[in-house]
Amino acid sequence: MISYLVRLLSLGIILFLCYGWWVSSQARYYQVELGSSLEEKYGFNTGSPMVIAGGDPVEVLTIYPKAGGLMETAGFENGDIVLSTSLTGFYKSLSESKGVLNIEVVSGGDGVPIGERDRRAITLNSVLWGQ
Repeated sequence: MISYLVRLLSLGIILFLCYGWWVSSQARYYQVELGSSLEEKYGFNTGSPMVIAGGDPVEVLTIYPKAGGLMETAGFENGDIVLSTSLTGFYKSLSESKGVLNIEVVSGGDGVPIGERDRRAITLNSVLWGQ
């Protein structure tokens, strides 16, 4: 019985380590390897500031479009908070998009809770931009 529990625990540890390796390799690939080229292609920078939302500090993914860039043309405003994704997920979506990509955002900065802010859907259409 103890031998079985040791094997089960060992398997759990191995699976946990494999998952950690996979997550870190995804982050490295999309943020380090592709991040700069995606920021240049679409014309933006990112940030992860702490904002006070409803009295609580929350770390968020923010977008800072460059003047005249594709992100600004699509409707991003300085400091918009991207909802429902991480930085890695955002870069992955941009890199794997073969046409239309819908991104939900709210205005950034301190204020009411993020869930109570007006949501905006921004559509990136790389086909129209010739990307």
